[in-house]
Amino acid sequence: GLIGTSIGFVRSQQQHRLTQAAGREAQKNFDTARAAVDDLLAVADRDLHDAPGMEPLRVKLWREAIDRYKPFLDRPSTGLAPRAELAQLYVKYGFSAEYIGADHEKVAVPAYQSALTIQEQLVREHPQDRRLRSNLAWTHLLSVWYEPYGPVRSQSLAQAVALFEALAGEAPGDALARADLAWALYNSSWSPSAQQRALSDRVLTIREQLVSEFPKSAEFRRDLASSLRQQANL
Repeated sequence: GLIGTSIGFVRSQQQHRLTQAAGREAQKNFDTARAAVDDLLAVADRDLHDAPGMEPLRVKLWREAIDRYKPFLDRPSTGLAPRAELAQLYVKYGFSAEYIGADHEKVAVPAYQSALTIQEQLVREHPQDRRLRSNLAWTHLLSVWYEPYGPVRSQSLAQAVALFEALAGEAPGDALARADLAWALYNSSWSPSAQQRALSDRVLTIREQLVSEFPKSAEFRRDLASSLRQQANL
């Protein structure tokens, strides 16, 4: 009995070492695959950004990157980062594809829905993570960028506003959170409604405050100019 127990213990230890080695090898393969995808994304983001006529190629690279990332989610314990990155890829793909004329319902909507499904799950798992909540809000916002006025657009914009309102309220000193809130309100204010002027006025107030705090920010000044133009239109 003692001999049998000893043999069993040795075999157990050997199996444990083999399992650890297999895990290290799997992690190595995983890291190598992710590095290859990262290189692909670097080309799309850095080398082709704003290059004339390159948008169709960027869209193709986003699609290729998504197909490479999907297997990562089949791992038994997929961490936060790969899922968050995959969601961002879906958003970039959906927005860029629609920008160059892809069908909204057939291409963009499924991409955004895939992103939202992942991001909503991540926020449920990490409710205090401000970056994840901000990404979710931006997906709601971008998903209706080309959507005609109607219930779908209104609902998504309302969700984006609510998320950004919470982020800005929790950290009043976070200028970018306030700028993001202004963007969500700005898009909401283009929808014809009784609240249109009130929304536009609020956006203008936020953006004027941001420019007064950061007078050298070209981004904040540009956003303020957009609000002034909207006020003139109204």
